[in-house]
Amino acid sequence: QGVHMAANTLLYCLWLRPSSEDRSRLTSIIHGLAETHATPKFDPHITLAAAMSERSGKDVEFEASSWLERSGKSISSSFALQLGPATVGETRHQCILTEVLPSSLGYTSLMKMRECAMDCLNTFKLLEPQPASVYYPHLS
Repeated sequence: QGVHMAANTLLYCLWLRPSSEDRSRLTSIIHGLAETHATPKFDPHITLAAAMSERSGKDVEFEASSWLERSGKSISSSFALQLGPATVGETRHQCILTEVLPSSLGYTSLMKMRECAMDCLNTFKLLEPQPASVYYPHLS
């Protein structure tokens, strides 16, 4: 089953990126595994949320930023996450991935950040609400 989108519908993904020192190390690992397994190369990130919209990227970014400021929601932007072993996934967007371990000290912060992002996206009717069980926190 694929996602069917109208020609003018865009897919937006909100990524969390590791610190610059971790990013360099993880990029090297991920790109090496991507070459070994002939998969696409992505910069290391955790997808916090995804949404489909016919709105332009600038409109979506402006509305999301404005909503966050008005909502008064505040979540720490720096927290540590522990990762499981790297694996090869079955989809293009999860081709090289490692699970974010629920035992991580920052796991609760990650899930609160996702909840905030989902509230924002749902406020703008950019995506249908998804059950929490659909979200698989991972670094890819």
